Amino acid sequence: MTSNRSLGGLDEIDQLCLKVTKIVKSEARIILYYIWNKGCIRDLNKTFEDHAKYVLNWSNRKYNNAFDKTMQDVIKNNPKGEQFDVSLLYACIFNTCDKFTEDEKKQFFLPIKFFRNNVMHSDIVKDEVTMDNAIEEIRELLKKALNKAKEVYSLNENDINDMIKHMEGSIKDIKESPVLLGDIDDYRLKVKQHREALENIVEEKGVPSLKTIYKDLSNVDPASWISGKERLDIQMVYIQLEMIIKLQGSQNSCISVGHENLLCLKNEQDKVPTIILVEGEAGSGKSTLAKFILADWAKLDASNHQPSIKGLDNYDLVLYVECKNRNISNFVDLLTTLMLQVSYEMTDRDFKRSVLKKTTLIVVDGLDEINENSEKLLTEMLDTCLKMSSKLHFIITTRPQKVRIAEKMCRNIPKVHIKIKGIPTERREEFVQKLHDEMIKEGLSHQDTSKLKDYMKISQNRLGDHYRLPLNLTLLTYLWANDPNSVNSVTSATQLYIAVLDLIKSRVISRISPILSDSTSTSIEKLVCVLYEIYSETHKRESLELDEKSYKKLANKCEELDLPFDEICGAFFSVDNWSWTHGPVLFLLSAPHKSIMEFFTANHIYACLVEDRAQQFEEELQNLRMSFPDIVLNYQLENNQPPRTLKRVLANLLNDGKDLNPNKLPHYLNTLVHLAGLLALRDVNALHKYGNELVDVIEAAEIEDFQWLDLLAEAECDPILSSSIAERISLALEIRDGHTIAAIELFNDLPTNIPVVIILQNEVKYIPQLDKLMEKLAERDCPVELLLKNHWKNPDNGLSTQYLKKLYGQSCRVTHFIGNLDDVKILPKDLEEVKLTIANDSQAISICNGITKLNEELELTYIGIHVMKGVSPKVLKPLPVVKPVSNESGTIWLSNINDDDVVDAAQVIKALYPDNMKFQSIMFPRCELSLEGFQHLLTNLNKHKVKISKTVKSDSKVLALTDVPTVRTLCKDLFNCSFYWEEEWQIW
Repeated sequence: MTSNRSLGGLDEIDQLCLKVTKIVKSEARIILYYIWNKGCIRDLNKTFEDHAKYVLNWSNRKYNNAFDKTMQDVIKNNPKGEQFDVSLLYACIFNTCDKFTEDEKKQFFLPIKFFRNNVMHSDIVKDEVTMDNAIEEIRELLKKALNKAKEVYSLNENDINDMIKHMEGSIKDIKESPVLLGDIDDYRLKVKQHREALENIVEEKGVPSLKTIYKDLSNVDPASWISGKERLDIQMVYIQLEMIIKLQGSQNSCISVGHENLLCLKNEQDKVPTIILVEGEAGSGKSTLAKFILADWAKLDASNHQPSIKGLDNYDLVLYVECKNRNISNFVDLLTTLMLQVSYEMTDRDFKRSVLKKTTLIVVDGLDEINENSEKLLTEMLDTCLKMSSKLHFIITTRPQKVRIAEKMCRNIPKVHIKIKGIPTERREEFVQKLHDEMIKEGLSHQDTSKLKDYMKISQNRLGDHYRLPLNLTLLTYLWANDPNSVNSVTSATQLYIAVLDLIKSRVISRISPILSDSTSTSIEKLVCVLYEIYSETHKRESLELDEKSYKKLANKCEELDLPFDEICGAFFSVDNWSWTHGPVLFLLSAPHKSIMEFFTANHIYACLVEDRAQQFEEELQNLRMSFPDIVLNYQLENNQPPRTLKRVLANLLNDGKDLNPNKLPHYLNTLVHLAGLLALRDVNALHKYGNELVDVIEAAEIEDFQWLDLLAEAECDPILSSSIAERISLALEIRDGHTIAAIELFNDLPTNIPVVIILQNEVKYIPQLDKLMEKLAERDCPVELLLKNHWKNPDNGLSTQYLKKLYGQSCRVTHFIGNLDDVKILPKDLEEVKLTIANDSQAISICNGITKLNEELELTYIGIHVMKGVSPKVLKPLPVVKPVSNESGTIWLSNINDDDVVDAAQVIKALYPDNMKFQSIMFPRCELSLEGFQHLLTNLNKHKVKISKTVKSDSKVLALTDVPTVRTLCKDLFNCSFYWEEEWQIW
């Protein structure tokens, strides 16, 4: 008999299901209750809770682990237990009938529980034949359970036979009887209760399991493989990252976003996205952000913890997926790994369905490390699970090279694309201070944090953008903690990694051999050469984990060199010797970070490029002759070998040249930049020999324009490499902190008409050879943007006048300027956009008068004025109108104001306001305005009839997040503009 599902009521198949359900409800429950009573002798006038706690001496924790809240309520209300259902009776047998072994419980009783679950909400009954099969299955299960109980507890055989006979008779009656209305109502109720109970199990047992795991994950440290400890709380050392929203179809337009607003974003269609795609290069903080989210969620409900990330408390569950994990290939396996206890309590189907009923955030970390199994998992979640549930949201992190894969997998799914740029300049000293202070607490350093901060002020102008990356700042901090003198000569990322490698080698040598010996040092150097090759092979597989072949190669080399394998693994790899699903396993070795793997791979390429194979072969033969003098060894070297080229070496190393294609080569960009650094440091002749080829390959690896100066700096500003790089720059040269010396070298070869953009975030006095850069720039016939942001934001650090004077009246044309001037007369005639600081009254008089006259001559398109606290409104004049068509003036910044400054601030803004026009925006950086302060200030501005075209922004630390909507509404009502609470670096 077959039947289509009816839209209302119960059809014939439903009634067949009810018969099977009736058997479970009656016969299965009766038999399990009988077996439990034989295996757990107790006082039936008292609740089982009393028996467990006062007779069996269970702790509250053990009792709560054995029975969920729903079960405990039933136990309290039914002392004898005759009303217990199959699931509760199974739990009672499992936890109290100790004469059954664990295997026997799983073999004879767990299938009965699973059968009951399947009957409740699985289509195991499709017609009379499948009903008969199901009834026969449960009959056999119950019969086997009774017979096993007879064996274990030496029960009377006649009694057991009578029970089996009675059971079979009852089953026959149920099968042949018509379905009654009461059965239908009971069925509906039981299904509802069952599903609610399963969801409660996920909440009561799954959530604590997740939070325990995530609390462990939060005790991380990006350089734990150096320290050997993973004890630093991520929430103690985490720093706000600079992130922007990448707008679709736009290369330049972007919106800054802080991590606290990550879950509040909307896409360009003003809809909440299903996926937040977070892009960032290696070491930029993607995994740190992912684990910060886990740690933030894990602390919910603990001491009234309010999440740092708004909206995180709306999620019932947060699931964590590491794409490098090869052991998980489907959603149920993921759930089992994260909530093992819950998996014991329900079928896979129940588990999946119950989780999909919950509002769930899935954090997918490292899409760039995806493998065959993790790809299956992610595909199932994005294709299947999303169709089953609208309550799933994803945060997916990836390196830029794999964004295309992410876009392909997430096609047609609403998403927002975020890019992590790293730690902003303003927060880097704070980051190293927090990290170093935490290291001191844990006994990992005994150095002076204040001296580290002083060093940062100087060194970050040499390393420049490399210090955007949290990993590099962390490595520098660990080097400083070990020996401050060891970092003084570090001027490039390659040198930083070399210093870290030297630190690791020295530590492992000291652990292996208390008395330093040449043999130990030589053995380590030989081993490191093998490590370079192992890392290179692992990098080619686009994995962080060593495969079996590499694992054996490492083990064999350690044995050959008589080095302790465990020590070597702990020094050079991340070691995982535990598998959640399979228990203890052999060491699982991974590269501690992709950036480290790229550096080691570069060393392997370097060795293959510059070593003399012929000489090495001859030396090996000579050693053989000495060891075996009686053996005649003849050889002849080929003299017609083709000349060695970089591309030929790369072709041999990178999957027989397959990885040199445009789709794969970007994977090696950072490795190739490190190669340039190694060549410059170790073999300048080789750099000159292969330099042009190297630049060709790096260009094919899709290097971005701003990275060319990074490459030149890594290569110690080599003039040969500079000449080759200059040929590749056609649009504009962007010079940032740490690039000045490289730019001076590049100017020798760069066409003089190429536009130049100088963006300096750090204190100008620490930037090397800036005067010389200005002199070289003055000779060029090109448009220039001179953006001295530190002077503009912090006028106490000095004036920009001397630098701008070097360009005044010269061949170059300054079109954009940001800085701190005491004389606006030196502003050039080609100026289009300008931002200036007013730090005192005399400066205010000079700038206000000068800007008005200058605008009449130049027709500026943008003006930004930063007014410091304490400037008198009486000396200020209205800003000129730079956009007459839209009646728009400039943007003003008022820094360091608090609630006591509201009246003065309003007067300053009014004094700068041109009547009947609009400010573009008003910014309040480094401020301490409360909700009341903002209400007072904005109301005051409205009374002064000030108008604002676009936005009001603030970074106020005393404005509660819950107050932001109120201020936003006030800005909308009074000025019809937006309000944003931003981090300080986002406002500037």
